[in-house]
Amino acid sequence: SVQNEINLASQSTDGYKRQFKVPLDIRGIEYTLIVGDDMINIKTSDEKFSTALPIPKISGTIVKGTNTIEKINGEIILNA
Repeated sequence: SVQNEINLASQSTDGYKRQFKVPLDIRGIEYTLIVGDDMINIKTSDEKFSTALPIPKISGTIVKGTNTIEKINGEIILNA
């Protein structure tokens, strides 16, 4: 869903702003979520699941819980 939110913002016009939530865990399992190098990296604490998903370039960081994404002057910004 994070990848979808970022892609939606990238396709929107300047002034786009929206809040979305990232779950605190995945089916009761802790995980890390790192945004960098035009990718989102997700890894569960039990190391049974790990994936990297492509995304457009963004600024800011993502957090578990409520996030705000916006597009200003063609730039996608998370939690400014």
